[in-house]
Amino acid sequence: MQLRRHQQELVNVCEKILSGQGLTDIICAVTPGGGKSLLPQILAARLIPTIADALCWIVPRNVLQDQGARGFQDPNHRALLGHRLEAMMTTNQEHPTRGCAAYVTTYQALAADTRKINAKEFRRKRYILVLDEPHHLEEGGMWHEAIQPLYDRAVLRVLMSGTFERGEGSPIAFLPYSTTDRGNRLDWDSTESR
Repeated sequence: MQLRRHQQELVNVCEKILSGQGLTDIICAVTPGGGKSLLPQILAARLIPTIADALCWIVPRNVLQDQGARGFQDPNHRALLGHRLEAMMTTNQEHPTRGCAAYVTTYQALAADTRKINAKEFRRKRYILVLDEPHHLEEGGMWHEAIQPLYDRAVLRVLMSGTFERGEGSPIAFLPYSTTDRGNRLDWDSTESR
């Protein structure tokens, strides 16, 4: 098993971050089935504990939450990346990593976090925030508002998806847009060195 091109590119970006390049935002456009779920493991294996203390991976569905946590235990992934890290599946519990390197939760859980447990956790530790399939986050929507405090505190923010557009055309939270004669369009030029 070897890394795919975009996975190796993320390893290279991690090396740049470790060498002092001040990146705070990464956008990964990966086609469905392209190995996107290995990216949080790459980030954790390369950047914890130097850049961050832990990683929070937010997904849109419970099945992806389970897949994400199990992926950290996959022997092939561990051998490929040289790590023995683990991730917890959690839903708004205090100290969500429970001694692990990462926790995986859902957008729905964060929207229901009325006690702001996740925001408190992000004040307690330095976090890498991974937003999986962020097209579910409508700018100004309930999920956007729930995630904003985490986004603001994260030492590194990673948005990864194969779909960087919403069906009804409304803007996706945390992405830059420009107004054109054809309406609001994602401004990819503004994402180069964020």
